[in-house]
Formats: sequence, C-alpha cells, structure tokens
Amino acid sequence: MENKNIVERFFILIIRIIVLVIVLVFWSLFGFVFWIPLLTRTIALFSFNLVYTMLMANPKEYTERLKTGLYIAIEFYIEGFNRIFNVMFPGGGENSTTEQVKTKLFENFKWARFIGELIWTLIFWGTVIGSIILTHM
Repeated sequence: MENKNIVERFFILIIRIIVLVIVLVFWSLFGFVFWIPLLTRTIALFSFNLVYTMLMANPKEYTERLKTGLYIAIEFYIEGFNRIFNVMFPGGGENSTTEQVKTKLFENFKWARFIGELIWTLIFWGTVIGSIILTHM
C-alpha cells in the first residue's frame, strides 16, 4: 500500500513537471508578447502624466497613484512566473496558495480590460511589424 502511494506521488510529480514546463514555455512566449506593449504604454503614460502633474496638479499626490501602475507593469512578466510556481507547487498546504490565487484571479478578472489589453497588444505588434516590413521594402 505504501509503495502504491509513493508510485502515485512520483507519477503526479512527473505530470506536474511536464505541465509546468509546458506552461512556462507558453507564458515565456505569450506573457512577453503582452508585457512589452503593456510596459511601453505604461512608461509613456507615466511620462506624460509626470509632465502634467509637474505643471498643473499636486505632484506628490498624483505621483503616488502613477507609481502603482508603473510597478504593476514592471512586475507583470515575473509575477506570471511566480503565479505559475505558486499554483503548481503550493507551499502552505494544498488549499492555501491555490485557493488564494484562484480567488484573486477570478475576483479581479474583468473581460473588458482583458479585451482592451488584447486589442492594444495587437495594435502595438501590428505597428511594429508593419514598420519593419515597410522599412525593408
């Protein structure tokens, strides 16, 4: 009975590792594709808003709000890897991390924002690829 338990756990571990590798490859590619446009847009918005706040608004109050969006954009790609590992290998018991991640993910998920980010990503990469094609013609 104990050998069966060890064998089952071994196969579950192997399957988790295979799934982990697949998910890491997927996130490495598609996460990066979403991260670069997000980072570009956030840096541009931060820069424009910084100029605006320095000229028109209360710089200290407004800069605090800008900082949050910039930090989220900077950490977006790495946070994806952290979440993958937290889901695949939860540290504090099976329910704690996995349930927290699931709850936060679906609690804060907004389809309109996702569709907006998808459209922005397509526009960004379409412009980049279009520019490259036009310069080589």
